[in-house]
Amino acid sequence: LISLFGKLKRYLKGHLTMRGSLKVLLVYQRRKEKEYKAKVEMPGTLRDVSYCEQINIALGMTTRWVAAAIKTQYDFQTTPGRTSLVLFHGDNGTTLTVQYDEHEYTLEKEGWRCNCEFAQIMTLPCRDAMAYRKTCGNPLIIPFSSISPR
Repeated sequence: LISLFGKLKRYLKGHLTMRGSLKVLLVYQRRKEKEYKAKVEMPGTLRDVSYCEQINIALGMTTRWVAAAIKTQYDFQTTPGRTSLVLFHGDNGTTLTVQYDEHEYTLEKEGWRCNCEFAQIMTLPCRDAMAYRKTCGNPLIIPFSSISPR
């Protein structure tokens, strides 16, 4: 706060009260935060403070739109208690069956491809691959290797 106030001192007039000075300071801080949120619109350099680290990695590899699509799957999978509702069976080494609710999908463990609608249409990692990686104890639950270059 003191650092920002020092930078603004030259713009502040002597007749401003402490309350007025604080308002100017907060407006300046909000503007700087907005500039940080949307630095550059290029893959590899963009970060969003509202995203977690894994989504920011995906954002660095792709575009905003792709990162937002992955975020929907990530948010669904990281919902507390969600992993306990997923069953994995039929592991034959290369594929396994993922089952939750009344849905059942086949997941390839090598390329993290799934036959669910999201993975087939978007060709992006789905929540089933993330669920399996999470139950295996992988620290990064998004399989970045399955994201094709854009």
